[in-house]
Amino acid sequence: MPTEYRGLPLRGVHFDLKAHTMRPSMMMETARDMARLGYNTILLEYQDKFPFSGALADIASPDAMTPGEVAAFDALCRELGLRVIPLVQCLGHMHFVLRRPRFSSLGETNDVLCPSDARSFSLFCEMARQIMALHPSCDYVHIGGDECRLSPDCPRCGDAPKAALLAPYYEKCADFILSHGKKPILWGDMLLAHPETLDRVRGKAVVMDWDYWTTGRPGCRSIVWGCDAADPESWSDLHKRLIRPYIFSCEPYLRRPFPYLRFLRDQGFEVIAAPAVRCAGDSHFAPMSLHAGNCREAVRRAASANALGVIVTSWAARRGPWALTENGLVSAAALMKNPGLSDEEADAAYAQDSFGVADPALGHMPAILADAAAKAAAVCDLCVVGILHPNEDIGEVEPYEVRQRVRGQVWRGNDAIAPAYAALAEAAGEAEALLSRARPADDRQRYRVELWRWSIGTARVMADYAPLLALDAIPRDAAASLLARFEALRETGDRLIAPRYTAESMKNDDYFRYGMHMEHLRKFL
Repeated sequence: MPTEYRGLPLRGVHFDLKAHTMRPSMMMETARDMARLGYNTILLEYQDKFPFSGALADIASPDAMTPGEVAAFDALCRELGLRVIPLVQCLGHMHFVLRRPRFSSLGETNDVLCPSDARSFSLFCEMARQIMALHPSCDYVHIGGDECRLSPDCPRCGDAPKAALLAPYYEKCADFILSHGKKPILWGDMLLAHPETLDRVRGKAVVMDWDYWTTGRPGCRSIVWGCDAADPESWSDLHKRLIRPYIFSCEPYLRRPFPYLRFLRDQGFEVIAAPAVRCAGDSHFAPMSLHAGNCREAVRRAASANALGVIVTSWAARRGPWALTENGLVSAAALMKNPGLSDEEADAAYAQDSFGVADPALGHMPAILADAAAKAAAVCDLCVVGILHPNEDIGEVEPYEVRQRVRGQVWRGNDAIAPAYAALAEAAGEAEALLSRARPADDRQRYRVELWRWSIGTARVMADYAPLLALDAIPRDAAASLLARFEALRETGDRLIAPRYTAESMKNDDYFRYGMHMEHLRKFL
């Protein structure tokens, strides 16, 4: 930690508008809330929710924002002292474009543009122009670049090394943004997996170092890009020479948290740490408990490395309502003001902000529910979204048969389901007892208490329902009772969640949370 903590210049939150899409009114409400906590930046990822026009008009989804809504949100953020950084993908995560027949020939896969096709760069430029036109005062533009799973069979790319394809493409995209007086930001994973690319973008782009699993606790496993972390002797000579000294505190067992922050700083890059409050593996009613620790460690390491800042990501495809993710958000905000804050003090800050009482035990309540949900889903997954389509990132819903096959699970006759879900029921009881300590003082806090009660109620219904999936047939009376309980949850969820998210995104949301379970139960009536 620096002797004198001078603060992180950039303190940001990620608004992801795909899948579980905020209404503009919720975006404004949330922006006010984030400014109150001390954030000064919003990373705004539109995908198909931007009002693309002209040649790109068919990319926009039915619930895309209007130009007026974008302008109003941008103006509110300026009024609140929030910098908006729009994100426009330059290469990967382009399923929302490539699924349109007119653009499908640009893809190497259903998710990645071909960097050797000149039309890919033209598409990026037009998307970026339109987005920058509605955010004229932005000083940064995030150009994505992450998880670019290029096909080895692309006839246009041939057998060119991946680094030789990525480096000039990233540089060209960065130069385009720079030519418009903005500074580009790139995700760090592909650059770090292929460090040959670093020289081409040094001085031209800020790097955003994403790691959603590091917590800093004993046994944590910070991610290592492009290498087998357990076998450093297998690394390329360049990885060994440049990166290996930064990764381990004890080879090959102990990895430093967020090791790339210092590496990138020493390589001459401005760098932003990117933890997450929602990501792959979350249940829809209690995101994984590691998120709070991940956010706290990101802030501590960013402060120590004199990073440009931290942007807390929140991936909407996981469908956890925003208010259920706030432990990490409030924790990160508190540590941005004081990186020396303990975990207990951070939990107390969250409890005070959400529940009206600075009770660290109440602040730990989400983790109790989340840990039990994760263990239950490992045996019988009823709670995790998008397991079949990780490359499309649109939060697909899979039928039970597909879900079991993809996860390698067997439900019929599985004796492990009942104890796993009994543990979830026990955790729900513990969480409910802790929630009774809440002392909400305003409508905002009362909403959060009610939403967590709904989350706990969801866990209870799942705990009673899942063990029945191990039977050959669900008894008629049990099916009818559970149907009634799911219907009650649906009514509560609609009242709490639907006013905040677009009607289009709630269609899939409703089917995943309730519809597919109710559909199965009706077979036994």
